[in-house]
Amino acid sequence: MLFRSLYNGLAFNARVEYIGPFPTIPLHRSSMSVGGVLIKRAIDLTIATFLLLMLAPVLAIIAIAIKLNSPGAIFYAAKRVGHKGRNFACYKFRTMVENADQLKAALADKNERDGILFKITNDPRVTRVGQLLRKYSLDELPQLYNVIRGDMSLVGPRPPVASEVAQYDLADLRRLD
Repeated sequence: MLFRSLYNGLAFNARVEYIGPFPTIPLHRSSMSVGGVLIKRAIDLTIATFLLLMLAPVLAIIAIAIKLNSPGAIFYAAKRVGHKGRNFACYKFRTMVENADQLKAALADKNERDGILFKITNDPRVTRVGQLLRKYSLDELPQLYNVIRGDMSLVGPRPPVASEVAQYDLADLRRLD
């Protein structure tokens, strides 16, 4: 009874694995059933479509603001790795100058993070409109299109970039499931 109250059913139907002579019960998440996947996809499609339709005027205003603020494309397609390692273009509103990727190398010495992440507190590549969009996460609204396409889900881990996945160990690769 104590076991059940402590783990609240987390180990229900879990298999027993042995670490040397010691039996253990892994508390991993199990795979979602086919029905669960279909229901999740239907919910994703319904909510993403509804939100895109309702937010269409806001999206248009943001697109005009980006175009008026700096020359270049309205959208930025970030290359991401999705389900089972499939690459896709993750769409966002462009918040930086058009040639931001080329300027990154010149700013490498200002990077405030270690490893694969690149972060500068007051990044000079970010536009005025981009600062506002990032502050309120409005730059991520085009990802609703990715949800409709099936590249992403409304709920789940953030899709990583390929350079992150290249550094994953075997346990980290479960994120791509």
